[in-house]
Amino acid sequence: MSWTVRDIERDRETIDAIEGHDDRAAAVMAGAYLEDRLTSVTNAHVENSLRSRASFAEKIETARRIGIFDENGAAVLHAIREIRNEFAHSLSPLSFNTPEMVESCAKLFQVETIRELRSSNSKKFHDSAALLELNSAVLGPLLEPPNTPRNTYMATIKVLLLFLELSKASVSMTETDTLELVRR
Repeated sequence: MSWTVRDIERDRETIDAIEGHDDRAAAVMAGAYLEDRLTSVTNAHVENSLRSRASFAEKIETARRIGIFDENGAAVLHAIREIRNEFAHSLSPLSFNTPEMVESCAKLFQVETIRELRSSNSKKFHDSAALLELNSAVLGPLLEPPNTPRNTYMATIKVLLLFLELSKASVSMTETDTLELVRR
């Protein structure tokens, strides 16, 4: 399952590091990756709307204010931010299986939520083969791994990354542009 719909080669080193590291490093890196994409997409919607030193929380609130995310989406982003910060700043041993992380990950997109999203997208996208293929290619693999807190965290980030990329495309695409799914 791909992490991005932009330049996969550019992001390969980061993606490999996320996939291969322990829970703490993976949580911090995946959260930072999401924050980077949120900054890029928010700035695409409103040119340079975020200063480079804005906090993750400020970036989330800016994205909510300009309509990229609603209250529910912002709440999920804040949960990701809180999990990332806990892993980044806690000196105690943490994993996705520690009780506080299990509880925090329960606020994220669960398998059933992703299954419902894939189904509702299939109905919405019935006229677009490219969107149907993207929906299946991105969301389908998220339903396969075991339902663990780490997989929930990573799957939620991947869903949010897809949403951000599509949001950015909606700003930059013209009526004659098309979406193309490139598999690697």
